[in-house]
Amino acid sequence: MLPLLRKRYVVRLGAKSLNITLKNDRRLPARRTDSTINAASDDRSSLWNSALDSLDIFLSSLPRQRILVEVIISNEFVRYAVIPWNDELRDAAEIESFARIKLGTLFGEQVAGWDLVLDRQQFGENMVACAVDPEMLVRLRALCRSRRAKLHSIVPELMARFNQHRHAIRASTFLYACLSENRCHLAYRDICGWQSLRSVSLSARNAEDLTKIIDRELLIQGCDDASIYVDLAGYGTPLQGEFDRRIQVVSFHEGWHD
Repeated sequence: MLPLLRKRYVVRLGAKSLNITLKNDRRLPARRTDSTINAASDDRSSLWNSALDSLDIFLSSLPRQRILVEVIISNEFVRYAVIPWNDELRDAAEIESFARIKLGTLFGEQVAGWDLVLDRQQFGENMVACAVDPEMLVRLRALCRSRRAKLHSIVPELMARFNQHRHAIRASTFLYACLSENRCHLAYRDICGWQSLRSVSLSARNAEDLTKIIDRELLIQGCDDASIYVDLAGYGTPLQGEFDRRIQVVSFHEGWHD
């Protein structure tokens, strides 16, 4: 007898919402559940604890069965930095120490003990460092164990969304704008690799204001001729207005690695 297949859930942990998509048979449409999160405060730990509380409630409501969980951590809970290539660094420990210094310069002591993942590129190219609060990861893993759910993967949202689009992005020099509930992450890449990754507060609800943010970043980077890709999947509300022809809107799907 063949073993029962696990039900596979792709979970996006956000600061204001929990998005869960059931991905089983590719021949069938995905089923998505969205929940609003009401945190006790805007404190970061309160936000992710509230998100995990909502996930716990969802998992506890499922019948006893084999469950596979893939988690995408919202950009609100991740700190990113571009780590310049340095050919004097000899091993992984030196590279990690160098990355932690860079993150500390950008975000201070709050990220000193955070878990770090490096998105390594080709030899000679800059890397992207992703840092996440380890207390959040500890509770997430414990929660899945208590609900007998297998935690298959944990991926920062920016990397999950870009990796889905990377084969469709033909340009060698481009600006990728990844929108979440309250932030816009602007990642600039040229033929030498990633050059900058910045996060800006996002209060605009229309294409015109977002275009101004993008144009300002292009001016800062000195790359007026760069291709522009905008990912609106994490924005939460429809964007008013339309972008001009320079800007290509890309779509993200929760089953991003199918």
